[in-house]
Amino acid sequence: MYKESGISVFRNESNHFQSYLFFVSAFHSTVHKHADDLSFIFMKGKTEFFVDSGLYNYELNDSMRKYMTSTYAHNTITVDNKSYEIKKENIDQAVIQNGDIESDYSYVVGKHELYPGVTINRVMLYVKNTDSILIFDKMNSKKIHTYTKVFNVGENVNFSQKAQNQFLLSSKIESNQIELINLDNKSTYQSYIGSKNPLAGYKSNVFNKAISIQQIRFSTKDKVANFRTILNAENGKGISNFYVTGDNKILNFDLRFKDGTNQIINVNLY
Repeated sequence: MYKESGISVFRNESNHFQSYLFFVSAFHSTVHKHADDLSFIFMKGKTEFFVDSGLYNYELNDSMRKYMTSTYAHNTITVDNKSYEIKKENIDQAVIQNGDIESDYSYVVGKHELYPGVTINRVMLYVKNTDSILIFDKMNSKKIHTYTKVFNVGENVNFSQKAQNQFLLSSKIESNQIELINLDNKSTYQSYIGSKNPLAGYKSNVFNKAISIQQIRFSTKDKVANFRTILNAENGKGISNFYVTGDNKILNFDLRFKDGTNQIINVNLY
């Protein structure tokens, strides 16, 4: 974890396929800046399961470039269906607050206030023995907003829905799979692949060229809201549910594993 730089890297080489998770929460400058704070990318083996947009081009008025630099083109939170502004006033409004590395788990805590009147906290908790990632998002405002969590799926991944809140991501190039479980029963679900209206589901690997990818969104409307997401990357293993309690200093994560066991992990926010 590089707290001042605003990035955190998780690597797991204990399983057959190496896992790599990268998290960013850092608004240091407007130069070449994307609206990517609190976003992550995830690879297992050679497969990029969750990706960001890429560069595309430098034409400020190009609608595709505007999309590629927006929150929707990154695996993060969007508020009221709009990306936050890349402006000088937002410098230093996104930070990594804390993190920890233990023998069986690691976590990072990020925060930003880049939407006026809205505070967003994201905890990424990586459980090593089951290759699971828990994402807990807390959005807080005095006004009602629409909050949307976005996941952009890599082009070498097949995507299918197993149940109402369960999704399977399968690599096209190797045997790896990711199970995504959305625990937000009140959220609405949307999916796009290379959509023009709305502009959604694109990635750029080559300058000035966009390719279609799968994008999924979960949205809810409230003043204060939480999102809970599970990503299980070890076939047949993982976490079936988790609950979060606590206060503004410590969050208690109650993990329920598929084998019937439980684990409590305390996350210090500062």
